[in-house]
Amino acid sequence: MAERGRHGAGIQAVAARSGVAKSTIYRRWSSRDELIVDALAELFAVGETTLPDDPRAQLRVALRQLHEQWSDDRFRRIMRRVAADGSEAPGEYRRFRDQLVSRRRTLLLEILGRCVAAGLIRAETDLGWAADLLVAPVIVAAMTHRNDVTDEQLDFSLETVLSGLAPPRL
Repeated sequence: MAERGRHGAGIQAVAARSGVAKSTIYRRWSSRDELIVDALAELFAVGETTLPDDPRAQLRVALRQLHEQWSDDRFRRIMRRVAADGSEAPGEYRRFRDQLVSRRRTLLLEILGRCVAAGLIRAETDLGWAADLLVAPVIVAAMTHRNDVTDEQLDFSLETVLSGLAPPRL
C-alpha cells in the first residue's frame, strides 16, 4: 500500500511478496479491498489506555495518541496513499473510514460528551464537528509532510477549540 497504493496491492502482488499461494490468501479474504481493510485495521489498532479523570486531560491524551500514530512514517505514507486512492474509489474510502476510524472517533466523541457534562463545552455543540476540529491539525501536518508538531502546538489547538466551544460566561 505504501509503495503502490490500492491498485498495486492486489492479491497477486501480496501473494508474491508474502511467498504464499493466492489460494491461501483467498481462503481468508474474498477480495483485495477486504484484505486492505483488514491490513489497515491492524495498522489502525488502538490499544487500551487508562484515561485520567479530568475530561480536558482525557482530550489531551487522545490528541497525543493520535499525533503519535500519525508521526509514524509508515502510517503517514499509507494514509497519504489511502487519501489519494480515495479520490478514485470513494466508496471504498468511506468503507475504510467507517470501519477503521469509528473506534477512535467513538472514544473521542465519548470524551467530548464528558466535556459537555463537565461544563467545558456548550450542550448544543455538534460533537462530530468538534472532533474534526481537534484532529484536523494533526492530520493536515502529517499529510503535508510537517513532522515537527510539538506538544505545545497540540495544547494550543486543544485550548483554542475548547475556548471556542465553551459556554458563555455569566
